[in-house]
Amino acid sequence: MIPQLTEKIRNKPTREITLFLVNFYLIGLAGTIIPFTRPLFLLIFPFAILLSLAVLMLFPDKSLSMKAWVMTAVIAASGFFVEVAGVATGKIFGSYTYGPTLGPKLFETPLMIGINWTLLVFATASVTERMKINVLFKISAAAAIMVIYDIFLEITADKLDMWYWEGNGVPVRNYVAWFAIALIMHALLKIAGVRITFRSDIPVIASQVAYFILLSVWFTFAE
Repeated sequence: MIPQLTEKIRNKPTREITLFLVNFYLIGLAGTIIPFTRPLFLLIFPFAILLSLAVLMLFPDKSLSMKAWVMTAVIAASGFFVEVAGVATGKIFGSYTYGPTLGPKLFETPLMIGINWTLLVFATASVTERMKINVLFKISAAAAIMVIYDIFLEITADKLDMWYWEGNGVPVRNYVAWFAIALIMHALLKIAGVRITFRSDIPVIASQVAYFILLSVWFTFAE
């Protein structure tokens, strides 16, 4: 029964996937901007990351290979330990500390942050894999998309109690490090021969970016 249910879910058209994500993030947006419900929605924020990853991985154009699953674990672990080093030293992204929103921590770093790196790397790799460009440009474009995503994310990160920067705003070093680390992760995917595409890649990325943009507008003009 479970394999049949999984197959039924995987056969959902892209339009239904997009509609689900739009509704999910609109509800999340409403719950976050209302002061009364905000604590609850921040509490379930890690669930939103897990759900987004599940929606991405459930809809590959081809079945995921063992190498793809291995690289999923490699990127999650690498992303987590890079963040551990970043928090401990302040020399990678800049000086910052994590708040409670992303859930349980190990070494002052949320375990969920590795999952988020995996989500972003696989989604952007999928988007650029469809492009008719040289592999080096694909890697660079995927890393650039991740930096653009981070720019919008950073606008609301402290207001959502995800993390806090020391000093005046987000350091440029953060974006440089994001690009460099994303570049390495995408290069590792190509070296490993993982060239997977997902039907839900653009809906996942676009819905999250739209969520952070709308939330930043609300925080700027309504609060």
